[in-house]
Amino acid sequence: MKEAMFYELIDRDKGIIKCLLCPKECLIKKGQVGFCRARENIDNQLYSLIYSKISSYGMDPIEKKPLYHFYPGTMVLSLGTIDCNFACVFCQNWTISQANVKDVQVEELSPEKAIQLALQNNSPAICY
Repeated sequence: MKEAMFYELIDRDKGIIKCLLCPKECLIKKGQVGFCRARENIDNQLYSLIYSKISSYGMDPIEKKPLYHFYPGTMVLSLGTIDCNFACVFCQNWTISQANVKDVQVEELSPEKAIQLALQNNSPAICY
C-alpha cells in the first residue's frame, strides 16, 4: 500500500480524514474506506488500495477514449483499475468499477513498467 495524496486530517481524536481527490470530499473514519472504495483510513493516514494495481490492460484505438482529433488512428495503451467515484447505472464496466478491492483479481504494474509497456507497443500515450 502507498500513502495517498490529497487528504487532510480533520479530527485526530475521532480519526476522521477528509479525502480531497474528487468533489465528493469523503469524510473517512479510521478503518473505513471512501465512496470509491479505493482509499482507506489506517491510523489517521489515508492509503491508496489500488496504487500500481490494474484489473486489465490492452492496446485500443485512441478514439475509444474518446479523444476526437487527437492522434487519429493511433493505438494507445489502456489501463483499467477497480473502483470509481461514480455509480452510473449505465456503466459498461460496473463489475470492475463497483467492486471491492479484495474481491477482484488485480495485477501489479508499476508506473515504470507501464511506461516500458507503452514504449514496447509504440504507444504515444497511456490512458486510464
